[in-house]
Amino acid sequence: MKFDDFKSLILLISQERSQIKQTGMIASLFEDVINMDQESAKIDFKSKKLKELSDMINLINSGYAGIGLIGNICDMRIYKDAIPIKENKLLNIPQSKTIDKMKKGDKVKFIGADADQIKWGSNDDPNLVCNYKDVYEIDEVEIHSWHTKIRLVGIKGIFNNVSFENVEDI
Repeated sequence: MKFDDFKSLILLISQERSQIKQTGMIASLFEDVINMDQESAKIDFKSKKLKELSDMINLINSGYAGIGLIGNICDMRIYKDAIPIKENKLLNIPQSKTIDKMKKGDKVKFIGADADQIKWGSNDDPNLVCNYKDVYEIDEVEIHSWHTKIRLVGIKGIFNNVSFENVEDI
């Protein structure tokens, strides 16, 4: 073997080692990215579960929590067939509030409406005409099989009653 060939061989081996190291580094970085994505997914999942738990606790504390037809905790203002959760002082669960007792002349406050509540039964959007701090008087109540609609004195439109809360319940 000539000196030049030996030198070329050393250079070739050196380049191969360098490529192997680079490939190993890339593989290691790729593995780190996959691990980070898995950790991020775990954190996102935990955050989502904590939010669900927090929302459930807030619902229970509001007094509107009920047990749905499939055994889940749900909002009785939306799921009318839900069974109210009973008061339990030991577990700090308040007495359930009464719902669907809205009648003409009742005073109510707007508590917000999402797209599903507006679409259900083709209601008007109270977000466009009602304010959170104002008190309204019910002019008319329409009870349907799965929801109740109300009209307010001096406000144009018909709204899902779950968007409102009786003033005495506040």
